[in-house]
Amino acid sequence: MIKYEDKKTEKFVSEGGAFVAVPFEVYQCEGKGELIITTFKSCKSIAMHFEEKCFSSPFDSYAENFIMEHLNPLISSWGFDPQKSVVEITEEFSMNFFDKAFDDIIKENTKLVKQDEERAPFCRDSSLEIHAGDAVAIEDGVAVSVASVNDISCDGGALEINVETKKGYERRGCASSCAALLSKHITESGRCVKYVCRKSNAASVKVARKSGFVLEGRRMSFVCYK
Repeated sequence: MIKYEDKKTEKFVSEGGAFVAVPFEVYQCEGKGELIITTFKSCKSIAMHFEEKCFSSPFDSYAENFIMEHLNPLISSWGFDPQKSVVEITEEFSMNFFDKAFDDIIKENTKLVKQDEERAPFCRDSSLEIHAGDAVAIEDGVAVSVASVNDISCDGGALEINVETKKGYERRGCASSCAALLSKHITESGRCVKYVCRKSNAASVKVARKSGFVLEGRRMSFVCYK
């Protein structure tokens, strides 16, 4: 399936109004579902050829090279720098409810930050950016990992979260603990949670799976810059 961006957006990008643009994006649900290509009308032939040649393996190196080879000349004519363009592949996870089987992932040193705790020593003395409602893992009196709401998805209003861990405290289960606690809190309020990370970021993918998230789909985005 090929979906086209609105004409105003395409006109704005092609006439040099944007400094960053994503003129071509491919999404596929987990389980080899239908490919959904979102692009501009001016990229119609490229999208059709991609659909024909890359359907069976839309996220491999051949597909990446195909996109770069066919789109770089076009975005160059729009004023973008082909040397700066990149293809990003992300894995998108979701959680509709928290499975109690993952309760053991939540460590005793992990808690939700209350409104009056933003200036508490464990937050104030941390190098991480922490706000009320975040989930933090505390070691030696300081927050060393934090999970927070990053965005609200336009698809059903799900909350997208991200996790950050202080250098030197990776691989201790802190990130998974924070992600699990925050996700449990959000899903118990009746909302869905999403977790998006680059496919190449093995550590982040591991956090998602370990925290109870289920892979929903993969997305390949062609991003161009001036």
